[in-house]
Amino acid sequence: MLRSLRQYGKPGYGKWEKPLISFADPIFSPDEVTAKEEKGMKCKGITQRGMKEETELVMQVLTRSTGGGELKRLKESSEEATAIADEVQGRKEDIYLREMATEENVYRADLKNSRCILFSTHGLLGGDFSGVAEPALAMTLINNPPGREGFLTMSKVLGLDLNPE
Repeated sequence: MLRSLRQYGKPGYGKWEKPLISFADPIFSPDEVTAKEEKGMKCKGITQRGMKEETELVMQVLTRSTGGGELKRLKESSEEATAIADEVQGRKEDIYLREMATEENVYRADLKNSRCILFSTHGLLGGDFSGVAEPALAMTLINNPPGREGFLTMSKVLGLDLNPE
C-alpha cells in the first residue's frame, strides 16, 4: 500500500485543496468512553448520553443476526489513517478519529475538495444481516444528533458531494 502511496505525488486530473480526509477508529459503545474515563482520560465532546434509540435497534438486530454482541474496536485504524496522512502530506485537522469519526462530520467535511477520502472502520454488507438492507460503514455510534444513527449507508454516500481521485 505504501508503495502505491509513494506514487501519489504524481498529479491527477483534478484540483484539490486537501490531499486527504480520513475517518477512523470510531467509538462503537458507551463502554469505550467509560473505560477511557476510568484511566483518567477524557473523550472530547463525549458525554454518557449513549446510543440513540435507532442505533440501539440496529445493534440489537445485528446481535440477533450474528450472535455477537458488539462491533469490535479497530485500534490500528487510527495508526493507519495517521500513517497515510503523513505519506501524502495530509493535515491533522482533516483526520477524524474516535469521537470525531461521526456521520455528522462526514456531512460537514469538505469532501468535494479532497483528493482522497479514507474510511477505516467496519463495513456492513446489505442483506447479510437482518434489518440491514444496504451496505453501510459504521461510524461513531454514540452521542449522535437527531436523525443520525451512526451508519453511513450506500444511499447516504451517493448523496454526498464528492470529487476524489
